[in-house]
Amino acid sequence: MSNSESEPTVEERPLPVVQETSPDQPATEILASILESVPAENEGAKDPREICLTLGVDPDHWQRALNAVFTLLIPFEVLDISKNPEGLTLVKASTRYGLLFLRSYAAYLREGKSILTNWGRGGNPDGPYFARETLSGPEFLYLIERQRSAGRKDVIPLRETDVSQVIIKAHVRGLKGDAYLMQFDSVAQQFQLIGGHRRSADPDDQIVAVRELEEELPKNQFYIGGRDSMTYLSVHTMTRMSRAYGVTTRYRFSFFQLKMSSMQLKLGPADRWVSEAEISSGTTRDGSPIAIDAIGALDVGLPGGIKGLPLSLDDTQKRRIREIAGEHRWEASGLLIGIIGIIITVILFFLS
Repeated sequence: MSNSESEPTVEERPLPVVQETSPDQPATEILASILESVPAENEGAKDPREICLTLGVDPDHWQRALNAVFTLLIPFEVLDISKNPEGLTLVKASTRYGLLFLRSYAAYLREGKSILTNWGRGGNPDGPYFARETLSGPEFLYLIERQRSAGRKDVIPLRETDVSQVIIKAHVRGLKGDAYLMQFDSVAQQFQLIGGHRRSADPDDQIVAVRELEEELPKNQFYIGGRDSMTYLSVHTMTRMSRAYGVTTRYRFSFFQLKMSSMQLKLGPADRWVSEAEISSGTTRDGSPIAIDAIGALDVGLPGGIKGLPLSLDDTQKRRIREIAGEHRWEASGLLIGIIGIIITVILFFLS
């Protein structure tokens, strides 16, 4: 299992918690609270009147306004609007992204910010436009959330999640200094430490770390509490844009370090040893992004930083010659040319 946030986790409670409204509140506050109260896609749909009653809002006053607002949201496809057998209109979010869009829109209302600007600027190129350039719902959500959170430390997070991550540190053939094992997350499109999100049934963060270790490195056998150990390091909380969901998210990272008795760790195609220099730059040698916010916070908080941590494996980890050659292609090319030159010289010697 990767660090992707697509699986159900304990973070499935949207933030902020809706507060009961009062008649003297501005209309924007009341409307924001109503949008935040729209049921999730996996919950039962509700009548807008029921939502109003729950919030303490006069439903007779708001019914028509809400019907108009929900109708205006139809083109965004963020609502699932249906009727029950009695003909009563019911609403809920269409998808998880739709739910988060409603939370983001409510935050914009509360903060008095504008989603779109520069309406006075014209001059659009005629194209051609391709299907891949069509803005999807998650992309639109990411863009408006990025604009809402840009340069702000007090931005309202729309989600919260607990994440356990595991430091696996070793000396690796072909890499200078220490290296750390990371895995490419195809959803977030970046390399991340081994780990994942806490689920509602998980009793503690270490259980999450052990489960994710076993799921993400299935070619290996781990004996935590026996010949292998998992050491707690620290916990850090930060608010960042989620690359998977595209909204501001409050993360709580718990870090552990693995100590293994095995000589060699068996890796999959998505796994990669990343050097300290690559972590410092935020990208791998071939330009792939690395999730550095969390490990950066760990580095600052640890006495001596991550450089001061002991190795997780005593033996130098081997890598395929092809992988090493790919990272040192110019050196490899020079070596190959030199070998070819020697072969040609030997052949010419025997032919002369």
